Amino acid sequence: MTNISICEQSPGWKGRPTDGHRVAVRYREDGCRKVDFYDQYPRFFMSPKTFRLLRNGRGIDFETTDQVLAYFKNNEEIHSFVQDGQTEDKQPLYRVECYTSAKVRYFLNNYGPVYGADLPQEDAVVIDQKLDLESHDSDYHVGYFDIEALQFRGDDPDKMDWLENTRLNIWQDNQMVNSIVVYSNFTKQYTAFACHPKWERQNTKHEWGFEYRFATEREMLTRFADWVFSMDFDVLTGWNSAGYDFPVLYHRMESLDIPHPMNSMAGQCENGLFRRQVFGGAVLSPYGIVDPPSFKGGREYKWQYQPIRGIDTLDMMVAFRRLYKDSTNNELPGNRLETVAQTLFGRGKQPSPDFFSKDYDKDWDEFLQYNIRDVELLVEIDNAYNVINSFKSMQAFAGCQFKSTFYATYLARTQFERYADWKSETPGWNEEQQDDEDEEEKLRGAIVMNPEKEPQEREPDDYDVYTDSVGLHDWTVIKDFAGLYPSMMVSQNTCSSTKVRPGMEHLPDDIIGHNGVRFRRSPMGVLPRIVLDLDKKRDEYKALLKEAEANGDKKGALKWNTMQLNVKRLRASFYGIMAFDKFSWYDRDVAATITKGGRDSLLYIKKLAEEEGHRVVFGHTDSIFVTMPSEWSKEQVLAESERVCTLLTERIQEKLQSDAVVVDLEVIMDRYFIAKKNRYAGRKVWDDKKGFKVLDYDINTDPWARIKMSGMEAKQTNTAPVGRDVQIETLKKLFDGKSERLIQRDVKKLVRSIVSGQQDISQMKANVKVGKHLPHHLDWRGLEINCDCGVCPLPKTGDEGKDEDACYVDNYWSSTISLWYNEHLSPNSTENIQKGDSVSWIFVKDGPTPIPTNGIIAFREAEEIAEYTIDYEAVAQRHVKNVMSTIYRAMGWDIRTLDSGFKHHLLESFLDTPAQH
Repeated sequence: MTNISICEQSPGWKGRPTDGHRVAVRYREDGCRKVDFYDQYPRFFMSPKTFRLLRNGRGIDFETTDQVLAYFKNNEEIHSFVQDGQTEDKQPLYRVECYTSAKVRYFLNNYGPVYGADLPQEDAVVIDQKLDLESHDSDYHVGYFDIEALQFRGDDPDKMDWLENTRLNIWQDNQMVNSIVVYSNFTKQYTAFACHPKWERQNTKHEWGFEYRFATEREMLTRFADWVFSMDFDVLTGWNSAGYDFPVLYHRMESLDIPHPMNSMAGQCENGLFRRQVFGGAVLSPYGIVDPPSFKGGREYKWQYQPIRGIDTLDMMVAFRRLYKDSTNNELPGNRLETVAQTLFGRGKQPSPDFFSKDYDKDWDEFLQYNIRDVELLVEIDNAYNVINSFKSMQAFAGCQFKSTFYATYLARTQFERYADWKSETPGWNEEQQDDEDEEEKLRGAIVMNPEKEPQEREPDDYDVYTDSVGLHDWTVIKDFAGLYPSMMVSQNTCSSTKVRPGMEHLPDDIIGHNGVRFRRSPMGVLPRIVLDLDKKRDEYKALLKEAEANGDKKGALKWNTMQLNVKRLRASFYGIMAFDKFSWYDRDVAATITKGGRDSLLYIKKLAEEEGHRVVFGHTDSIFVTMPSEWSKEQVLAESERVCTLLTERIQEKLQSDAVVVDLEVIMDRYFIAKKNRYAGRKVWDDKKGFKVLDYDINTDPWARIKMSGMEAKQTNTAPVGRDVQIETLKKLFDGKSERLIQRDVKKLVRSIVSGQQDISQMKANVKVGKHLPHHLDWRGLEINCDCGVCPLPKTGDEGKDEDACYVDNYWSSTISLWYNEHLSPNSTENIQKGDSVSWIFVKDGPTPIPTNGIIAFREAEEIAEYTIDYEAVAQRHVKNVMSTIYRAMGWDIRTLDSGFKHHLLESFLDTPAQH
């Protein structure tokens, strides 16, 4: 696998290192290390006719084309200025190559229009040099690592005796790294580095690997740097490594002035390497370049950042969280490695040592095993879920730097740059353009059919298709388009390159898109070509997967399955990217035409299905839910479903004049319940993966294998087990045809058992994910407080609320209960609830401490709240009555019949996310 890094730096503004133009491509070939070097200057494209100073821009206010040409031809900060490339409407451009990327950013932010300025040098070199990353060895050397450090309290009189040196008054530089454990997937061994003032230098061989002991932190880190260099890693990964391990190592190596193993060669190397001796955090890089942490005032790296030139880094915590959600559609229960391991493998970490104790040498074996266990879990997670390879294989396929695999926009950018014969305009600080965009009409999304009755008067923006189908249905089948939006891109040839622009002739076979925008049927556009090539690539990977499975090659099967899933995800992401106005290849007409094509196609197959005598009871984006006669057998339903799918496919292909659109049969359900838009459940008897073998699963012991569900409370994490179970049991009874009286009797019985205190707390607790940082400016009561920690997160809402440093603006309920827990129940600061944690919560009405006004408190273990009085009536209200109201209302039952079990509470739906928090 391949690392692509800028390997040359020179002093810039105020002496700060500035990246140059030399790019190194580091890989393995037949097991041997190879490094190729290229000149790749930072660049952008522009037209002298239109290149002008932006409003509020800083620079020369050009008035003529000749002034622009003269400026660039005689500018010493420009490496080259040549005519090259064109815009999407065929206007010629000039390529401007700068000596530094900072100069490119200057032009982007102060002038416009600027084209192609967002392609990093590390991606451009692959495209320009036509590098085939898939030809490089697929085996790569991974170092799974974890560090531990001795912590110091603010009033510790011995702190300076233990810390040899510190540069910065930040926590990351005011702790002593005392243990580092690394596992190599090549050697299959662990290597431990440790230090304590009472120790002498000692090397010990264990069954698990090697241990190196030192008396000082500096000796240990110096040996560690030498060892990392000799191990020649391709990837380094840790749990929360971007937030803790890498920045702590960087700062401690800087403070201790750790020397680079290559210092003896300083001034003798080519390609801009080691022009001078290197000390400090840069020693971890084979090129002697490591970027300092810049996030949160230099305390952390952003997870996607690649600070170590020559070695790819991956924060396993964030990467696995994203991959887990993509593959399971579920959130992890928290960010803590122990919590994740318990969920995945049924076992967690060893008990945490006292990181403030200076006597850790006395219990060193236990301390070291704790450190090793952390690394073991990293390896287990990666082996089980193929985390690193999912990104590295995508890098090889897409032909880009490792960092560009983390976001679909980065990946798509490299594909467009590779395929397109024009350059796109790069968004910068263009206020005038932004003002114009704000006035555009909002993009209309996909169709979601509404099972309610059509209202007599519609709201102006009500585009729903009403089906009047709330309730219970017999045979219901789901027919869906195979990749609807990508197929719309192909069938309608939607692309900026095929758009009919003002003044162009209108042809009879033009495709009419959103708002009358026209697209040529030929030649094929760049976006459809990318989609079709991805389809071909996926077919290749699926064939190799099938071959590996047939040969019993588990490693190969895992690799090729990862590859085909990567391609599938990239293919599916293109619509969202085309609708993202911060993406440089964004085209509003293309995005709107794709969704219009999807809406039209869905309504068309709905009409065809109804013409065949079948009722459509629901539909969403790419699927319609079609009922069939209750007296039919499952075999009849399957045969008719397949016939109708074939008919729908033929007719839609004929209508669109394309074979790219296909209607498939996804699921057959013998009973189907729908309450409202996107809130339904059905009992499967056939699906497209297992066929009728899905009936082999017992719905009582494995309900999720038999029930297809969306939007119901039973699938929501903030529903307690008692609420989840009663909803599932009620659905099963509905599917079995049980009477209303019997169902309501059982629900009332459950309510009484909760109110009388007969249910275990494990059944009544629910969970909530802490999605942002907890505020430092508020306590749990909502009172303002002062904080001087230096890393306070910022209260943000809207799109900015997704920023990594965003915290809750006000006392949103999950923030309130988390802050309450940290003040009243948390045993120490390391156990505090924080961003990413999944928190258990329950209703209480009394206890030994003040409680939040809504009566909800957070906890980790039931023992922590043993002295608090559970509010059983509130539990029954929230987790039974509120949950069951979905079914009761859809079936026409009176939800008030449940009120006899407890006093009526008029609780607000505090779990609905407010507009601002």
